[in-house]
Amino acid sequence: MKSAWMGALLLAGGASAWPLEISYADFYGPMQRAAKGDVGLARLGFYLTDQQNGRRCAVLGGRVETLDRHVPIAITADAELRLPYDEGLSLDKTKVVLELGDESQCSLSVQVMAELSPGLLQVATLEQAQGDMQRLLEQMSGRLGRLFLPEMQGVRLEMLAERGEGALQVQGRRQTLAWKAHQLTLDKGSLAAFSGGTLQLDSPVLRLTPWLPAR
Repeated sequence: MKSAWMGALLLAGGASAWPLEISYADFYGPMQRAAKGDVGLARLGFYLTDQQNGRRCAVLGGRVETLDRHVPIAITADAELRLPYDEGLSLDKTKVVLELGDESQCSLSVQVMAELSPGLLQVATLEQAQGDMQRLLEQMSGRLGRLFLPEMQGVRLEMLAERGEGALQVQGRRQTLAWKAHQLTLDKGSLAAFSGGTLQLDSPVLRLTPWLPAR
């Protein structure tokens, strides 16, 4: 990510330890802020990002540790960390222990995103998710930060397949799409033009993220 607002908010600190230990409070704080508003389809996702090349760090496993228990955490195929949102854990001296695939210099990052149900996508769902993610971005930015937050240009779909094709369709009209590098972007104009229609893709969608203007 070139910017903290290219769909992600960078949290403080990097680390090179292997395994890596992070305070649970670093996760709980953003989750608590996100939970304060009604953001519909939007949510936060946590990753470790390599400070050198911006790629996601490989995480082999992880757990939440307190003085008296160890709770495994879920890690997705693209290395997203899915932790429990538990106020009781935040009050303890709780830590998150992650087993890294190598000893890269990694930083914790949090991504605004939305998940989509499998199958044929309704353009109306994409439009709703866009609005929900915009609200969550504003909520995470705070009163002052939202003054400098750029408006979303549209949505970015993270695809399972590296390359592929799809199409927007509504009332006999069709717009063919193609993507590469696992990324498909749809601007607000295209969404509006096919509002009420569908998006057909030949690959599953991993998640939806904001498409923000480059800086």
